[in-house]
Amino acid sequence: MTKKIGTVIGLVLVAAGAVAMWFCKIPAAEIGAFAVTMFGAGLACANLYNGAEKKNWLTIVGIAAVGIGAFVLGFFGLITSETMASIISMVIGIVVIIAGIVSVAVSTKTTKKEA
Repeated sequence: MTKKIGTVIGLVLVAAGAVAMWFCKIPAAEIGAFAVTMFGAGLACANLYNGAEKKNWLTIVGIAAVGIGAFVLGFFGLITSETMASIISMVIGIVVIIAGIVSVAVSTKTTKKEA
């Protein structure tokens, strides 16, 4: 669990940044929330990469999906002003992040079975 604490903190920062973007309407605060979201994504991706025992294509695709999902979550939450578009972009971002984490977990489990 101690190896995964950085990933958990990164994902919490991604969620906190997305929520802050949703509630604050001051432009400077929205940009700050986007920065928090991207910092959390970088932290989560770096820890997922360092925690993977074998870096195969599935691990790389999963880490890329986490980064892309966080970007979608942050960027489209920043530029959309309509409620429905914001909700749809947030759902897509969360689904892509979850898919990335699942693919990294499957890759790690497959690697452990091979050894």
